[in-house]
Amino acid sequence: MLGANGGVAGAARYQSLIDAARHSGQPASGILYITDRREDSVSATAIPLKSDDGTVLAVLIVTISRGGMVEAQQHIRAIAYGVAAGGILFAIVCSLWIAARVSRPIEQLARAAEEVAGGNWEARVPERGRDEVGVLARSFNHMTAQLVGQRERLCRPSE
Repeated sequence: MLGANGGVAGAARYQSLIDAARHSGQPASGILYITDRREDSVSATAIPLKSDDGTVLAVLIVTISRGGMVEAQQHIRAIAYGVAAGGILFAIVCSLWIAARVSRPIEQLARAAEEVAGGNWEARVPERGRDEVGVLARSFNHMTAQLVGQRERLCRPSE
């Protein structure tokens, strides 16, 4: 096997492509690994050169390095991992924010209920929003106001 600069190192790696092109008379393609690293692989095409009667006289081998493609794949993979990690972190932050937004008013309501149970009938819960928790907070405040009013009526001396 001859190259532009004479003999080709590792020519045995090309033998299967050469044989396939010689026997079939058609171009044969494949990926050849020059070393154990993927970056050192090449895409090779063996093109049979025929005489007028169709006999294969020689086989021309054209190779293209796959180093750039392998590097691009690794770069794309690194970007994909970064985007996936960013998406996961964003989802975690959003879920923590939503959980805090929902659980904080419920915790305030529970503390206020404990205060009322402990005798502080003036406990109030901040009313935020028009969602279910806001409706519950308004109902709680209305209930404590009614309890205070009833207590005052019951504790008032009869006239």
